[in-house]
Amino acid sequence: MAVTERGTEVSVRADSRLLGDDQQRIVSVIDHLLSYAFPGLSGFKYQRRPPHRVEGGACVPHSQAQDRLWRLGAAPSSGRGDPVLEHCRACAQALIAALEDLKFARPEEIEGLL
Repeated sequence: MAVTERGTEVSVRADSRLLGDDQQRIVSVIDHLLSYAFPGLSGFKYQRRPPHRVEGGACVPHSQAQDRLWRLGAAPSSGRGDPVLEHCRACAQALIAALEDLKFARPEEIEGLL
């Protein structure tokens, strides 16, 4: 994850070789993770097919308040924790929730990955 001027950019990558003869399945797994965690904000880099690395990502836009607080050179916020770090944690937790959803709803999809 990277917090940039464009928004928070999230990258998800996987190696389809983990799945042996069923390499195409990795595309549906990444697609589910991204669309569940970041609906309407995600997509794939290059083509949506193996072999080898399959890459997808999302760009989560920031609110105006976040842009003001997180710009380079801004004074650190007082209070609990770093708001940028907390934002990144929330994005990571969204991906974990998507993986848990997939594991529960369609366990055969993630067979061989976990």
